[in-house]
Amino acid sequence: MGAQSLVALSSKYNDDFNNWYIYTDSTKLVGELNTRWPQKQDFAEWDYRIGEVTGMIRQKWPGEPFQWDVRGDNEIITIQSVYPRDYSEWRITYKDKSYQIKPTYGNQWDEWQLVGKNGSYHVFTTKELDPRDWDIEDGLPDENIHVRMALAFIVVYCGIVSNM
Repeated sequence: MGAQSLVALSSKYNDDFNNWYIYTDSTKLVGELNTRWPQKQDFAEWDYRIGEVTGMIRQKWPGEPFQWDVRGDNEIITIQSVYPRDYSEWRITYKDKSYQIKPTYGNQWDEWQLVGKNGSYHVFTTKELDPRDWDIEDGLPDENIHVRMALAFIVVYCGIVSNM
């Protein structure tokens, strides 16, 4: 399961960003990403399941959406904005690896890609400027599913907050 790739995320409901389907490169494997407190419209804590793999994503500090922890399989992946209080570029850190992801075209937040030479990861809306469905072109070599989830999550999260 370690090198499983994500290929898409889609909101379960047209008018709600609390619940998502996760699609992988295995046609039989579909997962879910859900806010922990959907009745409160609270996007600070999330849980995900992809097959037998589970994890959680939460803001490192309450009310501070610029630092996140992703926890799964006894691992911690850190997501942090590159610039203070700025959603435009993010650094994902895991062990001795670091990835940066940002919008492909400046302030248009419906298409994101990795910065640097650590592989390729391209996330974009299926329909232009519609944050309900995202496609992923995953070219990361041998990275674990939780790092892939961190990259996809922060893009979808930015898509949600830019549309609220």
